[in-house]
Amino acid sequence: MLGGKQQLIGVDIGSSSVKIVELKPKKKGYVVKSAVEVALTPDVIVEGAIMDYGEVAGAVSEAFKAGKFSSRNVAAGLKGSAVIAKRLSVPITDQDELRETFMWEAEQYIQMDIEDVSIDYETVEIDEAKGETDLVLAVARKDLIVDFKSVLEAAKLKPLVVDLEVFAMMNAFTANYETDDEAAVLVNIGHSTTLITITRNGSYEFSREVLKGGKNLCEMISQSLSIPYDEAERMMKNTSAIESDENLKETVDTFNSQIAMEIKNSIEMFDTASQSKPARCFICGGAAVLPGLRERIEKAVEADVSLFDPFARMEIAGSADKRLIEEKLHSFAVAAGLALRSAGEK
Repeated sequence: MLGGKQQLIGVDIGSSSVKIVELKPKKKGYVVKSAVEVALTPDVIVEGAIMDYGEVAGAVSEAFKAGKFSSRNVAAGLKGSAVIAKRLSVPITDQDELRETFMWEAEQYIQMDIEDVSIDYETVEIDEAKGETDLVLAVARKDLIVDFKSVLEAAKLKPLVVDLEVFAMMNAFTANYETDDEAAVLVNIGHSTTLITITRNGSYEFSREVLKGGKNLCEMISQSLSIPYDEAERMMKNTSAIESDENLKETVDTFNSQIAMEIKNSIEMFDTASQSKPARCFICGGAAVLPGLRERIEKAVEADVSLFDPFARMEIAGSADKRLIEEKLHSFAVAAGLALRSAGEK
């Protein structure tokens, strides 16, 4: 959103790994040409900020080499406390006055110096009856944008679009699922954070980031079973171990309940403002496949819960690593959404 229809390569730099996706448009839909993931060491990315530029640039370079991507023009995503997405309603006015009105409204929600951030907006809906224009506000701290661009350029890439992760998630959802008047919840359970987004008719409605993710579960397992963090991380990914060990199963269930409650709280915040309760929930991210998580969320939010498939309506090319895509499918949502962007887009 911050930023010839040349398709870009989607680069998702997360807390635990770099995911890169290339999509090729066809007459109807897209073909997944390549999808690659390269792991990062812990704490290289903290709350969306880059701590070790060299390692991240190296991981991006390694991923690009492995994926044999056709272009070095990329779209990158931002998240964390240095970014804001917000839906606003402002009085209907002409375009010149709209910018001024928007900036005045936006400053009320930005807890940072206005000179330190990049601000953009998009008109979503004009309600003549109410005399209001609905806008989606996108804010990112300028130094965060510079950091991500610098890392990508160090990897010899050309960052042509810098988007927010929340909008990339929505892009991937819209490309693969039916959108209608009923709101849908998109939940990305990452390594250190969980991003909860609500969308309707393909438009942004609400989002909330929670400082809880797979890393927290690893710490809980490590403490509960008195084992090293690395071993806890391996056990978290071992479904049979979780289902056979009562202590481990109880720890995972506690984490599942915490995530379910955060989603419920987010829906209640949205429901209070919009008087519209979502009927569908889609979960993705590394921890999305935890045993019992989907059932916990369904019980908490009283909605249908499904795993978010970012390639549901796409063809997988023969050249793509199908084994990796199958194994890590639900971790590629953000990268897929970024790969749907084109050069020259706003």
